[in-house]
Amino acid sequence: MVNFLCAIVYYCLTPRGTKINAWFGKKLGEFKFNAYIRYYMLSYYDLTFFSIMKLTQGDPEPITNSRKMANIASYVILVGSVVIPFLLSVLICNRFPYFKVKESKASFNTLIVKLDKGRRLRIISPIFFFIRRFATAVMLTVPLDSKLIFL
Repeated sequence: MVNFLCAIVYYCLTPRGTKINAWFGKKLGEFKFNAYIRYYMLSYYDLTFFSIMKLTQGDPEPITNSRKMANIASYVILVGSVVIPFLLSVLICNRFPYFKVKESKASFNTLIVKLDKGRRLRIISPIFFFIRRFATAVMLTVPLDSKLIFL
């Protein structure tokens, strides 16, 4: 919501070349990347868990179009739960040399908050975040009578 408010103020309400327009332009540049990734990180576990739950439950005999669409959406969400974090980790690793420059790392501060950017190995915590959430979602959907539950 704040992203759209900044965009309206930047493009419509402030004259070009003023200080307030430049300030809103800077804030809009930060929001372009950070707000959506932070929202995805918050909803990642829920999306993954419910898509796995839908795929592991047995469908009743009358298969309707809405159940087919729910299965397709579950497959898309599950594939996205694997692909999107991989793409984010590739993006973070590709942008790593720019994190040492203060102006260029401003757009990535929300994604890698308070991480030591001294070595590339230290930026593994966002990757570990997604792996841990995915494994938790998978383990919570394992049936209680399965032998995997005791591993």
